[in-house]
Amino acid sequence: MAFVRPKVISVFSYSTFKTKLYLEEKSLEVNFEKAYINFEMLFELESLISWCKQHVEVHSIVFNGYKESFLQGYDYNEVKSFEAEKVKRLQNKFEQILESLSALPQTILMNTKNGASDQGLEFALFGDQILARNVAVFKFDQLKNGFIITKKIELLLGQQFLRNLIFRPNVDIKNEMVKARLVDLCADKEFEFMLAQDFRAHTLTISPIARFYLKKSMLLNDENAHSAVITSKEYQSADGKFQNLHHYIYPELLTETRTDA
Repeated sequence: MAFVRPKVISVFSYSTFKTKLYLEEKSLEVNFEKAYINFEMLFELESLISWCKQHVEVHSIVFNGYKESFLQGYDYNEVKSFEAEKVKRLQNKFEQILESLSALPQTILMNTKNGASDQGLEFALFGDQILARNVAVFKFDQLKNGFIITKKIELLLGQQFLRNLIFRPNVDIKNEMVKARLVDLCADKEFEFMLAQDFRAHTLTISPIARFYLKKSMLLNDENAHSAVITSKEYQSADGKFQNLHHYIYPELLTETRTDA
């Protein structure tokens, strides 16, 4: 059987990443155009995340790294020229992005390709699934540049495990991440693409209401996490089906309400 390419359209116009919509899979793909995190990227991510929160008809998000690797943290050559207050603003904005990312209703795949480091690895750890190639390298190296790891990562991984990752002599922590089942390895680009497509297809089989509740219940440090209440009347049907979805800006993506959940 011949392989059929998915129906895809390009959307949005950002400087630090490009976006595509997989129409049949109801999935958003984000392809980074830069290897390093800066203010521009964070503000653009803030805009994108805000849009995703409002468009729950998109079921999944796949983040792809720049060229052959994922994000490599801050651009320290740029950051070292910042005043202390500007560095603080950068770190605060990054932590806000992680907080917002964890609260999204979509299922998130981080395709890290040849690996991630520093704040880029922190970003990747907020995905629901992480893909990497066999040759990938993962590093928490920001301490050398005077940055600490965000508190959310400690809550996510556990204090003792995080200490083991940060202070071990071997800088590459891929093996530890694999043992902890934090990352799934793939052999080549073709297999990587197939795993991403499987991820999109599997997300479509999950009841949207169940996904919303599960994502809400897993929010870290959220006082109301266990109530998992969806207040909008649009999503309160007894059988878990979509109800009265507002129109999406690209009508081709969702032409009718879901009836197979």
